[in-house]
Amino acid sequence: MVPGGGLPWMITAGTGLLTRDGRVQIHVRGLVLADNPAVPANLRGINPIPDFEAIVSCQSITNGNATVTNVTTGQFPASTRGNADIMARVTLPQPCIAPIVFVAAPNGAWFAATGS
Repeated sequence: MVPGGGLPWMITAGTGLLTRDGRVQIHVRGLVLADNPAVPANLRGINPIPDFEAIVSCQSITNGNATVTNVTTGQFPASTRGNADIMARVTLPQPCIAPIVFVAAPNGAWFAATGS
């Protein structure tokens, strides 16, 4: 399980690539706290997290049982405008079925994900 970031976030643009050999490339622009009453007024429209990471979550099989495996990149700088570039290589489980890629804080709480 990958926990959510707590407050509502919004993103202007994001692109990503995950290869079979575990190469992760993510470019996010404008990943900031939403203009939403749940967000303190002084944090709306900014990113208060200095570093982002990527989490790749895969369905896999361990000892014949279905499992979920999460692998994490290192940390990459993120601007207060919510701009970041993540380029890393992770070791994916074999098999890695239906991967989901999350952009997250170093504590593992996610703000953006593929397909969301």
